[in-house]
Amino acid sequence: MASDEKDPLWYVIDGDDRLVQVSTGYFDFAARNDLPGADRVLGRPLWDFVAGESVRAVQKAFIRRVRRSGMTVVLPFRCDGPEVRREQLLTVGPAEGGEMIVFMTQVVAETPRPPQALLDRRRERGKRTVEMCSWCDRVKEGSAWVEGRAGRAGPGPDR
Repeated sequence: MASDEKDPLWYVIDGDDRLVQVSTGYFDFAARNDLPGADRVLGRPLWDFVAGESVRAVQKAFIRRVRRSGMTVVLPFRCDGPEVRREQLLTVGPAEGGEMIVFMTQVVAETPRPPQALLDRRRERGKRTVEMCSWCDRVKEGSAWVEGRAGRAGPGPDR
């Protein structure tokens, strides 16, 4: 597993949904996955980093629920890399002090796979865009949502 038990990946947002704290594990994960700009996230809205209106809507609803109820919510999601399929859990819970929310990720499973050019940030890109669900990491091909190279059709993120 890529998750380092010593430095878990967590981050905190304030009442305006701006990132106010991130863990060392956050920076470690960013470095291992060639994510540029990890040092410039503090003070920015969480929503700058969540792709897709449906995913944002679901996450906003969970955050509202956590703020209103004080309960913790756990969400499964995918966070694939070019050579790994990564299934994770996102735990969203209240922080001490009111409106702040803590997000902690836990890697459930990592499965090596052949390199996926679509997920390689270093690859040169053309002008054509590809729609990819930021929740399940499936790619839209025509009217179907498919799993990377495996080509297994799925219901898609909005169904």
